[in-house]
Amino acid sequence: MCAIEKGRRTALPNFNFYRQPSLLTGVPEDRIQSFISEVGSHFDDQFHATLAALDSQFLNHEPLELMSSIGYYLLFAGERKGISPDGREFLQQHHAEILQALILRHSPDVFRNEPFVDRDLLALREKLDKVTLSYGLRRIRDIRRDTEAQSLALRQAVEEIRLHTQFVRNWGYPDQVFGTVRRLYAPLDEKVQRVLGFKPSLLLDCFVGLMRVCESRISAYLGKLASIFKPKTPKGLVKGFCSAFPQLEVEREDLRDLLQEKGLGVQESKAMLRNYSECLLPEVFSFTCLDIEKLYPGVLDARVRDRLLGMLSYRLGDLKQSEPEDFFPNNPVWQRPFIDLCEGNYLLPIPGLLLSFCAELLEGIVNQDPNLKLDYEKRRGTFLENECEALFRSAFPSAPVARGTLWTDKHEQFTYENDLALVIDSILVLVEAKAGRISEPALRGAPDRVRRTIRDLLLVPAGQSKRFADFLLRERRVCELPNRQGGTNRIDTSNVTQVIRINVTLGILGDLLSRVPLLRRAGLVPGDAEIPPTTAITDLVTVFDILPGIALKLHYLHERSRFGLAAEYMGDELDLLALYLQDGFSGQENVLGRTCLNIGTLSLLFNEYFMGRLYGETIRKPERRLSRWWREVLAKIEERQFPGWTEAAFMLLGTTYHAQLTFERSFRQVILSVRRHPSKEKQEDMAFIMDETNPRKYIIVGVAYGDVTKSERDCRLEGAAVEAFNRTRAETAVIIGMNVCGRSEPYSCLSIFHK
Repeated sequence: MCAIEKGRRTALPNFNFYRQPSLLTGVPEDRIQSFISEVGSHFDDQFHATLAALDSQFLNHEPLELMSSIGYYLLFAGERKGISPDGREFLQQHHAEILQALILRHSPDVFRNEPFVDRDLLALREKLDKVTLSYGLRRIRDIRRDTEAQSLALRQAVEEIRLHTQFVRNWGYPDQVFGTVRRLYAPLDEKVQRVLGFKPSLLLDCFVGLMRVCESRISAYLGKLASIFKPKTPKGLVKGFCSAFPQLEVEREDLRDLLQEKGLGVQESKAMLRNYSECLLPEVFSFTCLDIEKLYPGVLDARVRDRLLGMLSYRLGDLKQSEPEDFFPNNPVWQRPFIDLCEGNYLLPIPGLLLSFCAELLEGIVNQDPNLKLDYEKRRGTFLENECEALFRSAFPSAPVARGTLWTDKHEQFTYENDLALVIDSILVLVEAKAGRISEPALRGAPDRVRRTIRDLLLVPAGQSKRFADFLLRERRVCELPNRQGGTNRIDTSNVTQVIRINVTLGILGDLLSRVPLLRRAGLVPGDAEIPPTTAITDLVTVFDILPGIALKLHYLHERSRFGLAAEYMGDELDLLALYLQDGFSGQENVLGRTCLNIGTLSLLFNEYFMGRLYGETIRKPERRLSRWWREVLAKIEERQFPGWTEAAFMLLGTTYHAQLTFERSFRQVILSVRRHPSKEKQEDMAFIMDETNPRKYIIVGVAYGDVTKSERDCRLEGAAVEAFNRTRAETAVIIGMNVCGRSEPYSCLSIFHK
């Protein structure tokens, strides 16, 4: 792994969006339809031709060495750092998965043993790129331009799910994924041990151990390469190479003569020796059954071990009867990542599969027993509620959390439930946790299953939280309601002015569950439904990790709801978080509802921080873009938590970074002016600054004053608010007061006024 500079802050890029005009403007409809059909047919031909070419190429090589080389370049590409000559990622995991499945269609005797060198890798990458892209693009031939808009939108939604299933891996950072799955299965350990002979959480630890062993072996291999490539002459390279890799049993003189015969210089010799050494890569990814047993942190009977490995592996030729096209939406190696080499030996060429599909791997084993399957399904719901409660208690430590509230609608005489409710100042937060599994047909884009999933994970909880919010806002009092635990929950909505609702899931359906405008256009969500944000628990953990304090978390959830209802975008929750860090979504007001924002890679901003933390490096986390003084004002507001403090914090957080700097410069000038003449009481000397860059109906005013009484100060603050309302269309004003004769920082007083 490349070293990460300690203490370095991850840079927050300045995002700029540009409108991309349609390339089809002015083109006749019949020409467009003909073009779409031709393009789809082209990609269909390309898919089948490339699939055949792939078979022809990889059959030339020894399969274990080939897959080990792919695993190496996928995870740890050394000097190349995973980048190909054309600047793209050299290989991605979905490429390697397809290759492994295709190789498993053939028995060992059909492979030849030609060496696998750099040019072979480049050719293989190109074919894998073509075949994976053309698999999806060929479906555009079925698009008809005269189809009604709703059907086209449904097709778009379904296609995006299919593409996500095919290309996107991991539903969280490694420590989040493994930690979440471990906590999910831990209470089931003892029962699974009695029935199946192993503990799921310990098997998960074994998966982690296998990945770490592969990393350690690769690091050792790279270390040897780095040391032997220091000499400046071919002779020195050969000497170091033979010393580093004695297991190759090659004579120095023979190797030196070969380099001389080919007339290779130092750089060419390095490339040849590196390629030669890659025949050892199968050792990096190979394990005996005893190796795997040792990585299981407990007692594992040999028969149980062998049965588990049998359920997690294929032998060469096992997929002979499988259709290659089926590998793209539902690859069998997702459930069986090991290659069984016989006689207790196994190859794990894609260790990342143990991370990407660890939950599915455990499910596939545990769910074979009907009783365990039932226990597991029950556990999912309880687990997600536990995770949500722990997360919100940690994020909002001073707020009482009401879990499992039962309430009855007087008109319908029906008892409803709410998973979590908490009140922070004037904000009511309602959380619905839905742990339902997303079926394989839904992940493959089956429209009926997609519709059912959206109903269960989005519409049902949205209706639950909306009904409960309406009930509590009608009451406007301290409500004492029973809960599922047999006790009483006390929820005080006397001073609530805003409601934040959120749905939390255990699985993901691409990024579709959060893209309400697309769901409405596709007819998957009613046009008048008030849909709150829907996010996976691991994404919510990341959001709360990145955003410090209470105000930022609440503001993000509030603005995320507003933005998600109005904006067409392509991206997931962490892409939205990255966009929020720039200006709190304020900078995108002018595009809401008018165009589609492509934000699908912004979340890369967080990778360095989380991966650095995983490997023990100190990387400062990305932060919301706020000026120093603005941050200090917010910190003081949150510390004091006076009545209405969240409203003031929201107004400050809704101000763009540029407006913050402009406000501060002007306010400093006002403070200096009043400091020079503190005794003057003329109205024109009572300065205030207004930020009118934000289109919402509130305003921020800065008032500087001298040594006056409290009643005189309050009068000036009220006068500033009246003046602000007279000059603008604002309905709410936050007044920041600074006594120029005192030493209070970052402000002396703060008040909120409503028109």
